[in-house]
Amino acid sequence: MYRLGALLVICFSIIFESAAIQPSVTLQDGTVILGARKSVDSDILGVSKDIEVYYGIPYAEAPVGPLRFKPPLPFKAIGNPYNATEIEHACLQPPSDHSYSPKSNKMSEDCLFLDVFVPKGLTDKTPVLVWIHGGAFIYGAGQMIVSESLPLVAYGEIIVITLNYRLGALGFLSTGDDLIPGNLGLRDQQAALRWVNENIEAFGGDPSQITIIGESAGSVGVACQILSPSSRGLFKYAIMESGSPFDPWVNSFPPEYHRQEVKALAKLVDCSPEDIENDGNLLRCLQKAPAKDINMNLVLAQKELGVAPLLPVSPVTNDNFLPKDPQTLLEDGGINVKSIIVGTNAEKGTFQTFSYFFPNPDDQPYVNASMFGAVMNFIGIEDPVLHEVVRTIYMPDASDLENESHDYFTEATQILGDYFFLCGETKFSKLASSSSANVYRYTMTFRPSNNFLGIKWAGASHADELQYVFGAPFGERFLSKTTDDERELSQKTMDYWTNFMHSGDPNVPASSTKLPDWPKFTATNNVFKDLSPTMRDNIYMKQKECHFLEHILPPLKEALDRLNTFRKETNTSPQEKGETNTSPQEKGETNTSPQEKGETNTSPQEKGETNTSPQEKEKPIHRHKRREKPIHRHKRRETNTSPQEKGETNTSPQEKGETNTSPQEKGETNTSPQEKGATNISQHEKGETNTSPQEKGETNTSPQEKEKPIHRHKRREKPIHRHKRREKPIHRHKRMENVNPVTVIWTRANHNISYVTFL
Repeated sequence: MYRLGALLVICFSIIFESAAIQPSVTLQDGTVILGARKSVDSDILGVSKDIEVYYGIPYAEAPVGPLRFKPPLPFKAIGNPYNATEIEHACLQPPSDHSYSPKSNKMSEDCLFLDVFVPKGLTDKTPVLVWIHGGAFIYGAGQMIVSESLPLVAYGEIIVITLNYRLGALGFLSTGDDLIPGNLGLRDQQAALRWVNENIEAFGGDPSQITIIGESAGSVGVACQILSPSSRGLFKYAIMESGSPFDPWVNSFPPEYHRQEVKALAKLVDCSPEDIENDGNLLRCLQKAPAKDINMNLVLAQKELGVAPLLPVSPVTNDNFLPKDPQTLLEDGGINVKSIIVGTNAEKGTFQTFSYFFPNPDDQPYVNASMFGAVMNFIGIEDPVLHEVVRTIYMPDASDLENESHDYFTEATQILGDYFFLCGETKFSKLASSSSANVYRYTMTFRPSNNFLGIKWAGASHADELQYVFGAPFGERFLSKTTDDERELSQKTMDYWTNFMHSGDPNVPASSTKLPDWPKFTATNNVFKDLSPTMRDNIYMKQKECHFLEHILPPLKEALDRLNTFRKETNTSPQEKGETNTSPQEKGETNTSPQEKGETNTSPQEKGETNTSPQEKEKPIHRHKRREKPIHRHKRRETNTSPQEKGETNTSPQEKGETNTSPQEKGETNTSPQEKGATNISQHEKGETNTSPQEKGETNTSPQEKEKPIHRHKRREKPIHRHKRREKPIHRHKRMENVNPVTVIWTRANHNISYVTFL
């Protein structure tokens, strides 16, 4: 046993407290910081180095009392000397028992601390890596089990800084204006970066060589720092692991929503109605409320507003931190770095599969067709036709399309991973590369033996790359639990990351290790580095799937929605449409005589109308009859038309107001028409030919059939049908009234409101 223990000491890393002299640094303002010392020894890595550790250095004033919901202020003064030997309070968050849990059990609203890890014996200024933790903007701290960084510090000879930032409502509540400006957690990150720029030289760091790195929500935080104009110049490079502002779990509420949310929360923490309607009183009431009540009641406030995001908080846009939406900022070239690494893991979807559908960590679930349909419904793909399209795209073997017992586990986890993570990061990478940044992409396909989630069937899932980035296979936690392949993967990953920190290029060696070349990612050359022991390249990873999800699915979904609405309208009776067979009296019409309507009792002949039957009148056309006037005007210009064709009736002279007087009484002689030279001349004498109606292009139609103008106007009825289709949005929202809030949120997400959710 003694020999086995000695062998482990030689072959693996051992990190221990050193009894040497206590390390210390003096800041620019003269403050002395006292730290602790730890050591890393690894024959495999070829390092044996002491690490100076400074825990819990305050970088901003405590955001309590009148500073709650306000941007962070620089810390004015701390004790001199300041004892930085213990991990400080984490920011307030719900209780948890997972890898995002803080190492410290102490939590407080006074939590704006950072930690500095420095390899002993630095002779030159060294690059600095600033870690921004994940945890859905709700959980986590700078010091977590998953981000133990001592092996990376020793092997890469770099300085690592971890930090806390405000979480939950205390860090991300917003009124959409300066009252509660929002993005306070991101502003905390920015304040920590300012502190690093001002003080890192005292620790041996190079303020011109700062790289920021984050995972999940921390990666979104990194992206926001990249895009914020006020963060320009605070860092040089960035690493984004599994998170971008284009991921659908990053909420983007409309501006008018924010103040409603704050008022609903204020009501739940017992602010009076009068205070809620007065900005000054509203803020003071929220600043006095217990901090735990603020965070705990946020979800309840959202519930009252009919919003049910699974991720209750996230960054907001259109403020002085993020003045525009991320896509516009990227398209405008508003990017604060020269080089970025962006990546994710190949089986990210197992995280959602476990969290929302199959919470059994031991046995891989069987996903039947019905459950696969539920997965698609969960992300807003609800039409059965779209289910078939997704099946066709994601099913690797077409022969399984007819297999009713097919296990959809792979298809379900892949579409969840693509939808929630990979495709959003690809979009960010393409836009960033078009904004002059050097972009390097990766996807980790290697399946770890120690899964971040503790799930045996998860594969390369959420946050699993962190153990290799920070060198966990060479640390205490995984001392005897990792394989040779994992140690090789970790060493190569640390080489790429430290190379990138020195030069902005993972291929430019800061160490002597020979690495496979990592090509740049561009919008036209989609090259991914596969994080695995071999570090091979993948090209156009998931391009087909992401193109479908981003460019084909939204318009196809909208078209099917319209089609379904049209079918529903055409297949419903008037009663189902809300119409009833009501009499004129029920419609508010009365049986009034023409005289009561102000009309005179004139005959149809006096109105210039013909004696037409009810069938000939075609009542629906009455509205359009005014449009027939030009036709009547032209008819008068025609020659040789009968009185009937002119719209005249066979009226007697008496009806015309003439008397029966003989020609003699009129002073006329009894001359024949020929003698008059004016009447009763033949058609030939008039220059007309004796053509039949058929020769004139006319048919033997009845008077009823001659009402052609009506038929022409019948074609004009089509716009009515066209406008019926425009009623669809009303029906779409009516459908949404009867579904659960999550479905509403996902539907709205495809209309750029994005009330989408993620935990």
